[in-house]
Amino acid sequence: MLAVFSVSIFAESGFEVMLNIPIGLSLGMPAGKQYKDDKDAKVGAGFDIGVSAQLGYMFSIKEGLALSILGEIGYAYDTWAILYKGKTNTDKDYSLYNSTSYHSLQIGILPKININQFSIGIGGGIKIPFSATQYSKYTSDRRTEKTKENYNFKELTAEYPARGLGLSPAIIGYVKAAFDYSIFFTDNTAISIGLYLAHDFMPSKKARKYDDGTIYKDEEGTFDIGLQLGFKLAAKN
Repeated sequence: MLAVFSVSIFAESGFEVMLNIPIGLSLGMPAGKQYKDDKDAKVGAGFDIGVSAQLGYMFSIKEGLALSILGEIGYAYDTWAILYKGKTNTDKDYSLYNSTSYHSLQIGILPKININQFSIGIGGGIKIPFSATQYSKYTSDRRTEKTKENYNFKELTAEYPARGLGLSPAIIGYVKAAFDYSIFFTDNTAISIGLYLAHDFMPSKKARKYDDGTIYKDEEGTFDIGLQLGFKLAAKN
């Protein structure tokens, strides 16, 4: 009875609640002077997943057309990866895969235009990492070396200084676009299936000075694409 009563309140007042699970591919984008000067640097592939709650209010404009203003909070697992492929000094082929995977608290906003059962959302926010894993795999001339290192919140604070916002460790900023289709099985409840596109601005490490005097500061980012599945409580506009 309580569940039925809650659903009716959401429908009558225009409130909207959605549980969303995105699963996708993350492509590390070589950026900044460090990667620009390295011709061996290529796009690396990683994996993203998460779970978030989207809560807000849906304003009806006319029949079949509505605007939703949603806040978003949840957990995000994001991978930044870069791949190096080329020749060693002895003219042997080599490959080096480097990745960093972040576990983060995600907070953002996602306005949506709803056209019948379709919705288009464009928004963004921040992800605050609380742990991370760095992984490396080097392969050359039948030799493979792997390394893996975990970072807790305190270690991340030292590795990634705040980027001008007074926050430590530095946050991950993101923007995204989401395209969903809702399948209603009652007037107020639906399953949502969709596609998302996003860009993550990864934390910057401390600047490093090399023997030749060059100073590099990483500018890491990812392009993300994937599917998302959700369960929604909202009025059928």
